[in-house]
Amino acid sequence: MLAFFDPPGRTWIAPQTLQALGLHEGQQPTTLNGHSLPPLQAQARMAPGLLLTDIGFAQPVLEMPERLSRLLLDNAFAAGQPMPPAGLQLKQGEDNNLARLTESFHLNLDALGFLSFVVGLFIVHAAIGLALEQRRGLLRTLRACGVSVRMLILSLSVELGVLSLLGGVLGVASGYLLASLLLPDVAASLRGLYGAELQGS
Repeated sequence: MLAFFDPPGRTWIAPQTLQALGLHEGQQPTTLNGHSLPPLQAQARMAPGLLLTDIGFAQPVLEMPERLSRLLLDNAFAAGQPMPPAGLQLKQGEDNNLARLTESFHLNLDALGFLSFVVGLFIVHAAIGLALEQRRGLLRTLRACGVSVRMLILSLSVELGVLSLLGGVLGVASGYLLASLLLPDVAASLRGLYGAELQGS
């Protein structure tokens, strides 16, 4: 953080953006107006397509000395904390901002995930009931041959555990593959509709 604020400063950039621009860490690219950015530093948690630097270094590059286009304040000010002087005004964010869009997506994904989980429980319950019903004759034969109830329950539990583990691994793998195939289209849609830069992978 000290290097971010102290001269010559730092310009935070996402690794994929750095690679897409053909640049390397430590470089100081020059803008069209002839000003140089602070040295680039890759940050894994940065959103793609954005550059972040201290306002003191950004103002000369943008040719906006002693000017602010926007000032973001934390929730402490919205909670009733006294505002600083100099005539600042607190305005609510836009209705279609990225934060609300993200919360909406998360809510929809949680609801769909819970619904899929409940439906899956019903399917598994029906499958286990059908399997036991089909094996009722076999279970009676094993009991007549002297196999204990404990051994039968243990064998069925091991079989169920192996099948559950196999199904879970295959489900996670297929879900990951499906998400990797659909995510670029989702990112392109969000970029076109809301101008939100998201990773395509």
